[in-house]
This record gives sequence, C-alpha cells and structure tokens, in this order.
Amino acid sequence: MLEIYNSILFCIVFFLTLIFIFIILRFATELQLIDIPNRRSIHKNPIPRGAGIGIVLAVLLTSLFKMDFYLEYWWILLAIVVILSVGVWDDIFHASAKLKFIFIFIATTILYINGIEIEDLGTLAGLKLSLPWWGGAVLLFFAVAGYTNAFNLIDGLDGLSASIGIIILAAYAYIGYIYNDKLLFLLSSFFIAALFAFLIFNWNPAKIFMGDSGSLTIGFVIVLLSIVSIKYIEPVKTLYLAALPLLDTLIVMVRRKSQGMSISNPDNTHLHHIVLRLFNNNIKKAVLFLAFMQLLFTVIGVLFFNQKEQLLGLVIFILCFVVLYLFSTALLKREESSV
Repeated sequence: MLEIYNSILFCIVFFLTLIFIFIILRFATELQLIDIPNRRSIHKNPIPRGAGIGIVLAVLLTSLFKMDFYLEYWWILLAIVVILSVGVWDDIFHASAKLKFIFIFIATTILYINGIEIEDLGTLAGLKLSLPWWGGAVLLFFAVAGYTNAFNLIDGLDGLSASIGIIILAAYAYIGYIYNDKLLFLLSSFFIAALFAFLIFNWNPAKIFMGDSGSLTIGFVIVLLSIVSIKYIEPVKTLYLAALPLLDTLIVMVRRKSQGMSISNPDNTHLHHIVLRLFNNNIKKAVLFLAFMQLLFTVIGVLFFNQKEQLLGLVIFILCFVVLYLFSTALLKREESSV
C-alpha cells in the first residue's frame, strides 16, 4: 500500500512539474527568464530558462502530501529553498559568485546545525581517517560549494544536466531503498520524476533551460545525498556515483591553472564542449555518450570498492582523471593545430 502511495506521489511530482514549466514558458518574457546567447552558447536564439523553479516547486509541494517526511526534514527543504532563491536571482539578474557562495554557506549551515556532517573519510590502507569537528565543518562547506557549482557547469547541452542528474539520483534512490532510508529514497525519487518531466521540454532542440535555479539546486541535492549516504557506503563510492561533473570541473581547473589562467575564467573546454565537437556538433549523440559515461561510473560506484578496497578505488578514480585530462587536452591541441 505504501509503495502504491509513493508511486502516486511520483506521478504528482511529474505532472506538477509539467504544469509549472508550461506556466514559466507562458510568462518567461514578463519574468525576464530569457537566456540570451553569447559567444560560449550552443544555441543561437533566445530561449526561456528557469525551469528549475518548476522542478523544485513541484518537489516542495508534493512533500506536503508526505507529512511525516515534511515534518522530519523541513530544514532540508528550507536549505533547498535557500539555494533555489539565489538560482532564481541569477536567472533573472545574474548573481555574482560572491552572492552564490553566501547563499550556499547559509544552506550548508542549516544542514550542519541539523546533523549533516562529515565525521570521517573511511579507511584507507588500514588507517581510519577521522576528522575533528572543525575539519568536518570546513570539508562539508567545500564539498557542498564545490559540487553545487560543478553540476552547474555541466549544464551546457540540451538534456545533459537532466540526464546526468537522473542517473546519479537513481543510484541514491537505490541506496535509500536498500537501506530503508526515507530521505535518500524519497528526495531522490521526487527529483527524478521532476527531471523526467523537464526532459520532455529540454531534449534537443530545447524549448526551455533549467537555469541556475535548477542546476544549482540539483547539484546541492546530489551532494547532500552523497554525504547522507556515507552512513551506508564507503566514501570513495560517492566519487563514482557523481563522477562526471566532478571530473569535468577538476580537469578544467587544472588546465586553466597550467595555462596561467584564472580557474574561474569561462571558456569552451569543458568535457561537453569537447565531446560535442567530437560528434560533429550532434547534441543528442554527445549527451547520450556523456550520460553513458556517467552510467558506467555509477555502476562501478554501486558494485565495487568495499571498505578494504577504498585506496584502490581512489587510485583508479585519479587514473580516470589523468586519462580524461590527457585525452581532452590532446583533442584541444589537435583542434588548435588544424585551425
């Protein structure tokens, strides 16, 4: 009976998201939710954005139908609203990086004072890596800020952020189901349902973008679930479950730093830009390829690396980073030499 009720809730999330996105599409111009193309844009014409508003509102409203969940985790929903707020501000007025970090800090503080923390990093080579309270607090903020922005940065192709988000969240929904964790299962499942609805509008050619209201919030939810899941899985597994945004950001940061550029300097060297050119600007093929990459990482994260194999998992992840960095850099150099 409970599973039937949950299925109904997922359908409610799905249809509410559809309705909200229809409304946003109708009033996008009046709300100033229009994405104007720039030199780094893939699209050529102005397209509505801010579908993240509909995605998050659908999840929040559906949570009210699950009152025990709402009453137990209202503070998590509040933290999500904080992230949504700065995302909406950015979609309309273009928020500064400083303002985003302030809101992320506020949301992270809400999590921390309610018991979401990183107490240890598991066991590596037989050594248990425990953290002092202040070390865990600092790591929590950097983890939340880093991954929230990392997911924001992959939102560059029609359907990409939604596809990657669905795959990652499906892993956490599975973990929540296996370990009977209400937060992991329901929050993941609600956002999966909302992202499937959004994907109807966002698959190439996109009618609307999720905007920072969506990408920042989805990234925040993923890193939150990653931290919660450490109760049940080895920390190294979380690197694989949410690998692609993390690897992409690390690769771009290292490349920019090696070239003497600011790590925050925008360019067209993210993995999705490179893969798109590799597939001759076929957006659908590029998105499917990147989604398949994330799926492989997610399957590895779910199935492999128990406590005794954490060091091996970390080493292999670092090797994946090195291989992707060298491969993407070689492709960029080949493009430059052919110009």
